[in-house]
Amino acid sequence: MQTTDEKLIKAIYQSSPVIHFCNRFSGSSPLWDYTRHKHPYFEFIYHLRGNVRRKTDDLTVQNANIFDTILYPAGCWHQDTATDSKKEDCHHLREVICIWAAFPGIHLDKPVKVQDQNGMLEHLFSALYTESQKISPSPELLSLQIRTLFLQILILSNESSNTLVNHVMQYLNLYSKENISIEILAEQVHVSKSYLVKQFKEKTSCHNNKKRGRDRS
Repeated sequence: MQTTDEKLIKAIYQSSPVIHFCNRFSGSSPLWDYTRHKHPYFEFIYHLRGNVRRKTDDLTVQNANIFDTILYPAGCWHQDTATDSKKEDCHHLREVICIWAAFPGIHLDKPVKVQDQNGMLEHLFSALYTESQKISPSPELLSLQIRTLFLQILILSNESSNTLVNHVMQYLNLYSKENISIEILAEQVHVSKSYLVKQFKEKTSCHNNKKRGRDRS
């Protein structure tokens, strides 16, 4: 007998989704809706930088940080507000890729929030955005990509979250050409500077101990 997850995965795999919107924009763009709203489509949001606070129709409040993905079911009320961080007063510091897609016959009971794993979701969102911006995008390719993205989000929602250090390393790789201080890094991952430094030291120490163990064997 199939479980609910197995039925949902099979339904998504066999579905024929249609993308109605796909764009990349900052918090200062008129495309970013700060009012309480909903869509008749599934909404996929990938956070490229910055933090935002989201409230859903069940009054659940969550902070969304860099490399977080939010998936809203069709018809789910939600609202974004700026965080109270001093540097986040500048809307341009927030940037997302946002996709609306219709999945006929597919239902989710509540929003899903997952953290990216080694840039996997960023790659899928970027590929969808790149294809959608072409003069003649391929409907077949877009359908395959959005189904893959949906399935990957569901898989990650059942797995453990990525580590803070991996998040920072991913951010550094994505914005390698920028001059980024430890204060900015801490701001982006929503932790204090001292905590971030401590996590890096622990990660480095663990890595070095494992390496010395391999060298002695």
